[in-house]
Amino acid sequence: MGELTPSAVATFLAEPVVATLATYSRNGSVLLSPVWQEWTGTAFHVLLGRRDIKSRHVRRDPRIGIVVYDQKPPYRGVEASGTATLLDGSYGEVLARMAPRYLPGGVPDELARDGVVLELLPSRMRSWSFASWF
Repeated sequence: MGELTPSAVATFLAEPVVATLATYSRNGSVLLSPVWQEWTGTAFHVLLGRRDIKSRHVRRDPRIGIVVYDQKPPYRGVEASGTATLLDGSYGEVLARMAPRYLPGGVPDELARDGVVLELLPSRMRSWSFASWF
């Protein structure tokens, strides 16, 4: 097993791989949610509804984790954690960049609604690849 290079991380994260986002509920339990992700080279972006449970969790406790990984060989992955920020006003712009990767047929009307962008500037990040095993 080895780490991915920064270039390999960027290439991998540009693929339409669904991520798992971890947020914390009021009682401290972890909510794991499948989400679309965008990696800018310095930050992860995730689209959320304003009233989504994940948005409520982050407003109360901004600590989050995200993991993006292959479910087939070579089993690459990236894990990051840190403190999230909810950004107003950039939902449409991020959706326009992200949606074609995940929905090549177009964006459903219910998704085009106004939302917030969760931004994570990772304080901790690691990557892996099992390519040498294959």
